[in-house]
Order: sequence, then structure tokens, then C-alpha cells
Amino acid sequence: MAITEISSVHAPYNVTDRTSEDLLGFCESHRLVFVPGRPLGTKTEKRADDATAVAERHGASTAQIALAWLLTSSPVLLPVVDARTPQRLDEYWDAAAIDLSAVDLDALNALHRAYAPV
Repeated sequence: MAITEISSVHAPYNVTDRTSEDLLGFCESHRLVFVPGRPLGTKTEKRADDATAVAERHGASTAQIALAWLLTSSPVLLPVVDARTPQRLDEYWDAAAIDLSAVDLDALNALHRAYAPV
């Protein structure tokens, strides 16, 4: 930051991969935009029952739940997703209206603990 101005940082961060949580904290304290890499997780990560149960409670997809969780995670977080179709973009847009409860967040945090690197 002494060499040039930094406006945003991109690093892996999603419901199951929070290895960049310290970097997110740095971005929050320095008011930098944090762009989470793999915001929807990977195919392996998306198979978890906890995310599916939360999605079913909201009548949503697991991708929508992953985005809703990201949107509650930090005010500096800016998810960028690969929509590919107008329908998929609508699906992702609707994630902003999902209000995750404390029970939902507990289930998603349990999912993180299950997949956290040892």
C-alpha cells in the first residue's frame, strides 16, 4: 500500500472455505473491497446436507443460500458470480432478499467446521 493505492482484494472465501477470514478483516479495517473467490463453493462443498436443509427452509437453491450468507458476512464483501444466463442472474439476484435466521447461520457455520482444513 506504500507503493500504490489498492481498492480491492480477491481471495478464496465462501461458506465452507474461510481461510481468507484474516484478510477480510484487514479489508474491513482499511475499507477495501473484498471480492470472494469461489463464492458459491465447489461441487464437492455444495453437496452438504446442512446447506440443502437451509435452502429448503427458504424455498431457495444452495447457491442462493451461499450468496445470502456472503451478503451477511461483511459490508466490504462484493460477490462476483458467473451467471451465464438471465435466469441464473435472476436466481442470484433473489439471494439478496433471503433473511437467514440464527438457526440458518448456525447450520452454515457447522458446515464450515465440517469442511475446514485441519
